[in-house]
Amino acid sequence: MSINESYYMQHTLAKSFSCLGVGLHSGYVVTMIVMPAEPDTGYTFVRRDVDSYFNEIEAHWHNVFDAKLGTNLRNNQGVKVFSVEHLLAALSTQGIDNARIVIDGPEVPAMDGSARMFSDLILSVGKVQQNAQRKVLLVKKTVQVREGERTLSVQPSPLLWMDLEVNTPHAKLGSKRISTPVTELLFIKKLSGGRNFIDADHLSAYKELGYFQGASSNNLVIFQDSEILNKGKLRYKDEIARHKVVDLLGDMVLADAPIIGHFIGRSADHSLHHLLMLELMCDPESYVITTLKALEEDWLGLTADKAPKNCRSSV
Repeated sequence: MSINESYYMQHTLAKSFSCLGVGLHSGYVVTMIVMPAEPDTGYTFVRRDVDSYFNEIEAHWHNVFDAKLGTNLRNNQGVKVFSVEHLLAALSTQGIDNARIVIDGPEVPAMDGSARMFSDLILSVGKVQQNAQRKVLLVKKTVQVREGERTLSVQPSPLLWMDLEVNTPHAKLGSKRISTPVTELLFIKKLSGGRNFIDADHLSAYKELGYFQGASSNNLVIFQDSEILNKGKLRYKDEIARHKVVDLLGDMVLADAPIIGHFIGRSADHSLHHLLMLELMCDPESYVITTLKALEEDWLGLTADKAPKNCRSSV
């Protein structure tokens, strides 16, 4: 099978990789092993510190039980896994359709606060083709959600595109808007390194409420009074906007298939991401699930120049 034909097929990891790190909110040190999985199984988290009769949690939108400060999943038996979005963003965007994620605690390790370390680990083990066609979810009509001034929508597009704006008054956090297509190469080189960020005063308040127990300048960009408290500079002038792309990518992985559409957001957070997912998935007329090959045949002759207006990449 040619390289081009392989693109239309599902893939899994060529071999397992493991990592050790601290959970951002729990503060627990966690070991995680990401393993190959069978075709059409998607992503499954396995809590090996929980009884094996009910320790599996599918990465699917109907298992989201909380999306306030991250995306958290729970199975029918009440077993939970927290902060899944960065890992899922890396797996999906880098062409891993199926993986089994074995973890010995309640939360995916935060690593450096971005998806870069997961991206590097995926690259280090490689991927193998599987005997099943890759499916995608094509957006057919615009779906939008709003909470006050915060908005998020997805509209039809022949390619995956992110047009996001972060509303923060802190000038030294750099550019707060990003407009970019999303490809595997762009994710690896330009997007995966965007780190999570928070105001120091908010961090202190959240810690008192039991959140961010594992937070530090090693896994967050922390700022106060327009000053960045971390040693060193931002990785990119628009790092916080790039991180928002990673968050949205990871949250949209939970759809019934990888989404092809143009996302437009202003101050959108995990909770708004989940609301959009619910609106989209609960309206069968707003999308169609097909194979990637069939999709590209339907869009034959359509180039990036015919993408939605104002889709000029800022990356």
